Amino acid sequence: MGSLMGKRQGWSGIRPTRWSLFVIWATLWGFAFYAPPPAQAQTCAGDCNGNGQVTIDEIVTLVDIALGTAQIDACQAGDLDLNGQISIDEILTAVNNALSGCPWAFQNPSPSGEDLLALSYIDAQSGWVVGTTGQILHTTDGGNSWMVQLTDTTNDLYSVKFADAANGWISGNLGTILHTTDGGNTWNPQSSNTQVALNGIDFADDSNGWTVGDAGTILHTNDGGNSWNPQTSNAQVAFNGVDFVDASNGWAAGDAGTILHTTDGGNTWTPQISNTGSELWAVAFADLQHGIAVGATGVIVNTTDGGTRWAVVAPAPTTNDLYAVVLAPDTQNGWAVGNADVNSSMGTILHTTDGGTSWTLQPTTSDNLLYGVALANPQTAWIVGSSGTLLHTTDGNTWLFQNPATTNALLGVVFPSTTAGFAVGDLGAIAHTTDGGNTWMAQASGTTEVLWSVSSVDPQVAWAAGTSGTVLQTTDTGIHWNPQTTNTQATLYSIKFVDGATGWAAGDIDSNSGSGTILHTTNGGATWNPQVSNVAQALFAVTFVGGNQIGWAVGDVDSNSGLATILHTTNGGANWTPQNSQIGDPLFGVACSDTQTCWAVGGNPDTFTEDILFTTDGGTTWVPQTVPSSEPLFGVAVFDGQTAWAVGGSGTILGTTDGGTSWVVQDDTGITADLNAVSFNGPQNGWVAGDFGEILGTTNGGR
Repeated sequence: MGSLMGKRQGWSGIRPTRWSLFVIWATLWGFAFYAPPPAQAQTCAGDCNGNGQVTIDEIVTLVDIALGTAQIDACQAGDLDLNGQISIDEILTAVNNALSGCPWAFQNPSPSGEDLLALSYIDAQSGWVVGTTGQILHTTDGGNSWMVQLTDTTNDLYSVKFADAANGWISGNLGTILHTTDGGNTWNPQSSNTQVALNGIDFADDSNGWTVGDAGTILHTNDGGNSWNPQTSNAQVAFNGVDFVDASNGWAAGDAGTILHTTDGGNTWTPQISNTGSELWAVAFADLQHGIAVGATGVIVNTTDGGTRWAVVAPAPTTNDLYAVVLAPDTQNGWAVGNADVNSSMGTILHTTDGGTSWTLQPTTSDNLLYGVALANPQTAWIVGSSGTLLHTTDGNTWLFQNPATTNALLGVVFPSTTAGFAVGDLGAIAHTTDGGNTWMAQASGTTEVLWSVSSVDPQVAWAAGTSGTVLQTTDTGIHWNPQTTNTQATLYSIKFVDGATGWAAGDIDSNSGSGTILHTTNGGATWNPQVSNVAQALFAVTFVGGNQIGWAVGDVDSNSGLATILHTTNGGANWTPQNSQIGDPLFGVACSDTQTCWAVGGNPDTFTEDILFTTDGGTTWVPQTVPSSEPLFGVAVFDGQTAWAVGGSGTILGTTDGGTSWVVQDDTGITADLNAVSFNGPQNGWVAGDFGEILGTTNGGR
């Protein structure tokens, strides 16, 4: 197995997406549906400076790159297929964006949406992070702010090591080795003479270094990388990690529980007995005696005698894959990080204070895979992970995001104005913007429940709903979010307010009534009262239009009729009556432009079916519309009876301007993550939120 390639692509289990969250909290289907990590999150094609517009100067830059008179790093936003070149088609796409405006622009995560795979800190302030498609970030203030460092490669970068503030090296896919002598202001390639993935790199000083990779590869340099020479490993396994404590003594770890040791700088490598057959993803030593290696299914082995004896930690503190480990110079304190737990959704963080003999699981509010960890001292450490995740601790226990806003899955989004918006998601994540999404900032929700939906009536007042009957309210733009009492433990998938007092929430089957949950308030949520749905299905969305009387709720498939649930009320929910959906897939979203005209969207994530229903008679008849997608649709937004948008699996964004007679695929950002919610404030300004914390925005209706 080409180990790190498998790891980086999530072969061993990816962090829960929207639909595995449904499985975890609602048990609606008997399967877990996983999506691959996102492709590179691009801005609008040709938008070199990321300001949401394409200028003539940027078009000229693209032409210069195509002609070879400028480098690709002058405008990586033009390279849509990530091949390091600019084609005529890519230039034409950029020209169209210059003339018509950018369809959808990437807004979050920040500073990067790439999977971040490794990091190196030389002290508590200066560090570097590397990731997919050639991503390099640098901080000089302990991670409070980050600068992108540019290279000519778009290869995935797997490992980074700085010997001092100036000299650093990076290894990656396809034999990539990069070197800097000025702290990363400039990066230059070094010749590895191999095309295999180089999964780990380490330097004992600014001359002596080693990199390891697939097919038993170990390379060594004694001149700072000017020349790299192979060393004999006598193993054909993939090596994933390497660590040297000085120019002579080092260890390499890899597949099938392989650990090699050298005392002569790698001239000879000797196998050590690890007492495990699992893949080992990383190895770390504090000195000549004390070391730890971690790997697949939570395996941890440690040694106090340089590897003469490796002891397997049992019972294992986790069954999640562990991808990185670090051990402090005191030989006692360390961390191991890894896969997101399928039950809690939290990325795995383990902490030891006794050299790896025992481990404590530390909580985090990140639901992403965690790939790398580094420390400055036993209290100060950093973690990086998928979707641009950056975590930091200053007390050795509490891990906080260093991203401005979350990288967790976002499941709901709302904009009460063209500038103010909220997005909510996994593990209590809330993001807020006051400038139309140009900048998003995290807000404290006070909960780790999954927040499925958000509703807002003005920039000051909003509500969020989620698992365990959670409803939160803010009346001060999100500075404070306060819990409200709902008297239910059912998951609330949708919340809708029509004014500051009147709202509804809909959700899973209530354990007491046995019916799909509908709650109603007339005092802003100070009290929530149940309404009778008379259906035994979960309800995934609720909406009201034209005041506080006429509304719809949609949901899961009725086991008797085999049809998706649609409920309608004309008296504020005092009575809910079923309507004929005519389809056998769940419906996840509903939105209306008036009391007669509505769309409902859905599909089956298991069979990759998609559905859009349309009514012009208040739901007496729901008519299926043709969908140019094979992905389930999760959210819908409506401006008028002609104009609507729908979003769904694998980055799907659809739009119509003719009442759904034709739906057109929108978006050229290269997003492949599930998009879970959409909100428009008028016909032009819209936002989409999805997995991996991704938020897109448009100022031209997405067209």
